[in-house]
Amino acid sequence: VAVVTGANSGLGLGICKRLIDEWTGNTLTIVVTTRTMLKAVQTVSCLADYARSKPRQSGPVRFDYVLLDLSDMESVAVAARTLSVRFKHIDMFFCNAGIGDWNGVDYSILVKELFTDPIKATTEPGCKLQKVGTLSKDGLGLVFQTNFFGHYYIVRKLFDNLANGGRVIWVSSMESYPKALSKDDIQALRSPTSYEASKRLTDLVYMATVDKWSAEYGIHQFLTQPGIVGTQIFAEYLNKVVIVLMIWTFMFCRLLGSKYHTVDAYRGACAPVYAAL
Repeated sequence: VAVVTGANSGLGLGICKRLIDEWTGNTLTIVVTTRTMLKAVQTVSCLADYARSKPRQSGPVRFDYVLLDLSDMESVAVAARTLSVRFKHIDMFFCNAGIGDWNGVDYSILVKELFTDPIKATTEPGCKLQKVGTLSKDGLGLVFQTNFFGHYYIVRKLFDNLANGGRVIWVSSMESYPKALSKDDIQALRSPTSYEASKRLTDLVYMATVDKWSAEYGIHQFLTQPGIVGTQIFAEYLNKVVIVLMIWTFMFCRLLGSKYHTVDAYRGACAPVYAAL
């Protein structure tokens, strides 16, 4: 059983497809989590069609879904309970879903960065503008809760299901800079880098718990990042022309030899799936 949060698009969908392609064992059940029933049905249908189009070198692949909105702790608690009851053992849990609380782009900085250092501009961009202090309906930092705390809560609730061999795959980011997170503001409520802070917190909690969880519960954790991928997590804040230019720039950086620009979600899913399998 493999649970993938945020499976309806982007990296999450790429993870599911790569699992289908690389699975060599007996029956695999991929459980997708989405925020709405419509997205769940569409995702399962898409993956089922994809699986049917591929020659099988292993047992059958089955699909299930659980509704999950990580920005709503009631939804998080219900999803954790549903997963714990429905599946006796969970082999892989991909903590993938995430958001950024962006509100636009500083195009003057973007143009300057692209013309002076395109690789740095697309790996450490300084042009993204983020809101500060946005709260979830639960009164927690929205990005903190969605990207880190919701996942951490579910994983802790699923310890019995993950024990004795389960794997937790955290999806971090190249932008998890140490400077992004302050120990006095772990929810990044006063920070203009809440996305980067949530990923840095993920890194730190992984490092603090990886040995303990493995020794005491037999739960193995892996910290991964997909490289630079053209997904919708930030593209919705760009116009269509800039999106096309962004993808071309990613491909250009890849041609220049950048090892970070995986460009598409399927290639970006390589590290998380490799760690899981």
